[in-house]
Amino acid sequence: TPVFKAQDEILVGLFTMHPASMYILRDKNNNIVKYQQRDISTARENRFGVHIMPDAPPKGGSWPVYDPEEVYHIHINREPGYAFGSSSVAACIEDIRALRMLEEHSARLLYRASFPVYHIRVGLPQAGFQGSEEEVNAMTETVSSMPFDGYLITNERTEVAVVGAEGEAMDPTPYLGYFENRTFTGLNVSPVQMGRDTSNRGTADALTTEMHDRAEAFQNRI
Repeated sequence: TPVFKAQDEILVGLFTMHPASMYILRDKNNNIVKYQQRDISTARENRFGVHIMPDAPPKGGSWPVYDPEEVYHIHINREPGYAFGSSSVAACIEDIRALRMLEEHSARLLYRASFPVYHIRVGLPQAGFQGSEEEVNAMTETVSSMPFDGYLITNERTEVAVVGAEGEAMDPTPYLGYFENRTFTGLNVSPVQMGRDTSNRGTADALTTEMHDRAEAFQNRI
């Protein structure tokens, strides 16, 4: 957050800058000398999918540079030797992506299950009882023109089965719950705090107090 001051050293504004756009210059003793901000909108991806900031500023311009006294650099969970803090959710980013993918697959599964597929076998395997082409075409026209709440009346030579209506499709609920719980772990919250689970009042109060303490820790750090 750069701090812009007037000539009389009166604070006139605080502006948040994206951490990914910041570059830090250090001296030989690892002390911060300068902060430089580059345009994150001009970043590009390399073949590994990693964003690379441009080295050259826009044509006719220059990258803004700030003294350490002009910047309030607030960090949490910073490892030794690093300028920026590490996010607690970084360890479960792949789990979040897997959860999002499973949610998309579940939506597709629900869409397909909403429109069952009818498997109709016309005729019997015994010789002389096989279904003819005319019978198959007639049954195709019947099913195509059948309303959603309609039904079929057939003889013993026609067998109708609704594919997917017998509960044989894979249930994605356990997998969704697994990756969701891993995401909650990365966020340092519990399913109870996120409204996904129930517990007794004592446990709920303890978890709520823990969440409030964590929020106060962020506030105190700032």
